[in-house]
Amino acid sequence: MNRDALKIEVSSVGSGLWSLRIIPHDSDFGRVLGTRGAHFNALIALCRCVGEKHALKIELKPLAEPARKVQQRYNPFEQRANWPKDRLLSIISDAVLACVRDVEAVTVDCHDHKADSDILVGTSSEENKSTIELLDSALYILGNSIGKPNGRTLTVKVERCNAPTLEPQPETADGRFTKEVATPGRAR
Repeated sequence: MNRDALKIEVSSVGSGLWSLRIIPHDSDFGRVLGTRGAHFNALIALCRCVGEKHALKIELKPLAEPARKVQQRYNPFEQRANWPKDRLLSIISDAVLACVRDVEAVTVDCHDHKADSDILVGTSSEENKSTIELLDSALYILGNSIGKPNGRTLTVKVERCNAPTLEPQPETADGRFTKEVATPGRAR
């Protein structure tokens, strides 16, 4: 990916409406677009999630066809032991934080296997369910696209975590037994 050639144009087009255009290097067009537009659609979903958080509408403009056709050359996948784990987790974390309201509740856990890693992202149970589903789908797609060039197959899962709603348990066994017996509706 030619990061130095990547351009992003942002402009306000009205009250609460923003336009975003990604202009990749001609040779990176296919990577930004993805197979059948999967990467680009995931980026649209991320824009929608960020917009919902900030009560904005963010429109991602379609990619302009490259000025010249360049054969896409992707290096074959090679597993790497020294993959930039912290940097990739930071990218995923930043994407989630940009989309959720309760940033303090976000957790990111990574479980490594041989050539792949599962990244589990937890958010507040109070987050909008449709936003989390959209974010989960987008990061699942984009996780792989950022993982593979860095020597990993990444599976990203974003979920609303159910905060415990039960009151704290008594500290002693006697207290727990008394509480269970006194709970209405329990068989005695």
